[in-house]
Amino acid sequence: MIRASGIGKRFGRTNALDGVSFSVEAGELVGFLGPNGAGKTTTLRILSGFLAGDRGKAEVAGFDLATARQEACAQIGYMPERAPLYDDMKVQEFLRFRGRLKGLSRAEAAGRVEVLVARLELAEVSTRLIERLSRGFRQRVALADALIADPQVLLLDEPTSGLDPLQRRSFRTLLKDLSKDRSVLFSSHVLPEVEALASRFLVLSRGKLVGDGDLATLRAVAGLPLDADIESVFAALVNGDER
Repeated sequence: MIRASGIGKRFGRTNALDGVSFSVEAGELVGFLGPNGAGKTTTLRILSGFLAGDRGKAEVAGFDLATARQEACAQIGYMPERAPLYDDMKVQEFLRFRGRLKGLSRAEAAGRVEVLVARLELAEVSTRLIERLSRGFRQRVALADALIADPQVLLLDEPTSGLDPLQRRSFRTLLKDLSKDRSVLFSSHVLPEVEALASRFLVLSRGKLVGDGDLATLRAVAGLPLDADIESVFAALVNGDER
């Protein structure tokens, strides 16, 4: 569902991505890890079609983002870390508007909003102005926006940022459910949370992929014992790349 082959990106003299390659299949929930500035957001922006890579190839649902961007983007739900929401619109109004922008008919948009309001537990705020929502509800609205066109691929950048423990727990349950029939790639700095959610991890450091696999595989790559926790594995992979 997601294919990244040798993706590279420079910003001036900064080499943000240096030949990154990986894939995410349908039904996979993959955690995307790396320190600040590692290139995670740049990768997600390229895969979402918001940013073009300088080299390499990115494919989503079999469509090349360079040659079939419109078809690829129709299969993508992207939730940036600071998702742009229209504070002066009501939740249902905003989601119907976003559905129409993504090519749904008026009836299709209304139907999807009804489904998502129920699935994401937004009923109590569905007629409320977005500016009056708590952080947790705003995150749910942003996720509903990403899901409005029923995409095959979800790209989520720090989706639980700013949530309290109960909200995080609820969000994790929701993501697991959503990944059953989609490819989900999500970034997070909360390593135990990623461990609880993901079956596989991608680790970036200074624009390079330094780890790809389940926790047992990453322990072996890092040369750590079988009982090493994810924070130790992450530190070993990232610090090893910096030496």
